[in-house]
Amino acid sequence: VLFRYRRKKDVLEKYYKNHLAKRLLHQKSTSDDAERLFITKLKTEYGYQFTSKLEGMFQDMKLSQEKMDTYRQHCQNTDRFPPCEIIVQVLTTTWWPLPTTNPITLPPMVEQAAQHFKEFYLYQHNGRKLVYQYNIGNVDLRFRTSSKVYELNVSTHQMVILMLYNTHNALTFQDLLVETAIAGPDLKRALFSLCHAPKTHSPLLRREPATSEEQAQYVFNSDFKSKFIKVKISQMVLKETEEEAKETRTKVDEDRKWQLDAVIVRVMKSRKTMEHRQLVSEVFELLKGRFQPSPDDIKKRIESLIEREYMERSQQSRSKYNYLA
Repeated sequence: VLFRYRRKKDVLEKYYKNHLAKRLLHQKSTSDDAERLFITKLKTEYGYQFTSKLEGMFQDMKLSQEKMDTYRQHCQNTDRFPPCEIIVQVLTTTWWPLPTTNPITLPPMVEQAAQHFKEFYLYQHNGRKLVYQYNIGNVDLRFRTSSKVYELNVSTHQMVILMLYNTHNALTFQDLLVETAIAGPDLKRALFSLCHAPKTHSPLLRREPATSEEQAQYVFNSDFKSKFIKVKISQMVLKETEEEAKETRTKVDEDRKWQLDAVIVRVMKSRKTMEHRQLVSEVFELLKGRFQPSPDDIKKRIESLIEREYMERSQQSRSKYNYLA
């Protein structure tokens, strides 16, 4: 009910899609049925176009499960298995709010497993492009101490860092930057979580005092202890920064431009000729269920469409437009 009276529904949709993606990928949704029910209500209220990407995200999750079943069967049939178990969720770029990612240096075992699945997938889907999003993945590791064996659940970035300590006892921040190729801000987030000590377990790494973060040494904690065998190392959650909020707003503005263009062209195509006021009024009525464009916004998009020769000003009246087929 509240959503019905919200003016900037496209802004809410953008944030809802971001949070839904995190819940689906990290399996934190309390109920898929509840998520689908909410999306169904949105679809009933505002139509398929409003929820198509949200439904596409659920479709990707279902197809990914089927693809992994096929992959496991393929491994058994060919008797070629990856060096470690891998679960891949194949996401359609246009449906998911995927962050930009840079390649990182994976441990050889993980790199071979990722390449093994990639070869299988591209053989089945020739012409497609598969890019791994390492910044949103997670890994289960087995960690052996002198007295116990723990099972750690960590992010992909944290796994890459921890695996280096199989051959090192201590590494500087600069060493980790070079060895992992993880971007500085992401590396700092991962290290913060690994050095953090909640009530349930001791830290995996200890940061030795240094004059600057770049010169700090991160030493492996060989005396690690935990109350539980299965330990989840939580990733530090950052509040939305001004830059991220600005980026979200920019994406919303870009989407609005495309929607305005599409509606103006659709109206002009059906009417052929229209007065400016009539066109602005009709475009506003068609879009007010999603957001409320100002007359200036509509005017700017009309000028853009005239420049791109989708429509023209009438020679009889400057306030009248003709559609150009």
